[in-house]
Amino acid sequence: MDAKGPTTILVVDDERSVRALVKSVLEKHGYTIVEAVDGEQALEFLTQAPSDVALVVTDIVMPGMSGVDLAARLQQLRPTLPVLLMTGFADEDTEALHRFVHIRKPFQPGALVRRVAELLTGRPA
Repeated sequence: MDAKGPTTILVVDDERSVRALVKSVLEKHGYTIVEAVDGEQALEFLTQAPSDVALVVTDIVMPGMSGVDLAARLQQLRPTLPVLLMTGFADEDTEALHRFVHIRKPFQPGALVRRVAELLTGRPA
């Protein structure tokens, strides 16, 4: 289930430890990871560069722009760019969780890798 060729994923989370964990897990499976500390930084990065970003993995709850707001903005900016929302809260905005693909924290590394692969290939891993 490793990435085929260089696939870049943007990881957005205000918690350094979460970004480091996601980065470590995905790099072990051949993905290239770039990081942003919030939605504003992610949007800035994506508008300046990167048609090479294949997926955005973002926390839902962050200071400033939420992950849901970021995902909605990305749908307008790059409609084909998949977004995976991460949430650690059971009472999270359920409408948003139905509109976007998500994974609940804490998650097993294998579950994250499977979810990422599903979004990148468009089929269940």
